[in-house]
Amino acid sequence: EIIAVGSSLKLCMIAEGKADAYPRYAPTMEWDTGAGHAIAKYAGFSVKQYNSFEFIFIFLPITITLYCLIFFLFKKNLSSIIIFVLALMSMIFYGYWDVKYIFLILFSIIFNFFISKYITKDTKKGFYLFFGIFINLLLLSYFKYFNFIIFNIENLISYNFSFNEVVLPLAISFFTFQQIAFLVDCYRGFTKKYTFINYLLFVTFFPQLIAGPIVHHSKVMPQFE
Repeated sequence: EIIAVGSSLKLCMIAEGKADAYPRYAPTMEWDTGAGHAIAKYAGFSVKQYNSFEFIFIFLPITITLYCLIFFLFKKNLSSIIIFVLALMSMIFYGYWDVKYIFLILFSIIFNFFISKYITKDTKKGFYLFFGIFINLLLLSYFKYFNFIIFNIENLISYNFSFNEVVLPLAISFFTFQQIAFLVDCYRGFTKKYTFINYLLFVTFFPQLIAGPIVHHSKVMPQFE
């Protein structure tokens, strides 16, 4: 399955037959230069898309069925149960790509949730806001720019380092900046008290998780109540 389409220097150089200069990439990729772009195909890599067979005929019907069944089976705590089920299905949706990255998005969510609590309660809220934004951007920068930096160093010194290329996690920009915006609103006093499960669904809600847009908590969170 296609997982990367671009015109970056490395992709083009490999696609043009210069893969021998980057031997660690060649065994796991196939390359196609159609439409003027280098298209990377990783064996065994899959991305759940909204128009895919799995989403339309398996994931979505199961989610809707569970949603409807809750109304018939539960009378008490209806809202909490629905939110829990939607959050669970959203995590399954994200983990379909690569289950190990569930730990990454969970770390990001847990970290930002607790940082938001410190921002709203602690007198050093400016420090916690700075710390929260710094960690978020550090994590994002690692996944987005590590390969780029190493690639340019390799070209600069004409040497190939032996390392496993960092794969960019799905939607990391979306859920990172969405949570940074939430932290800023916590600092400005524009947020309410939200439960962890509500915050989890706010970040991972599958209809907008991998394709955006970045949503504002004031537009989404009240609908969970």
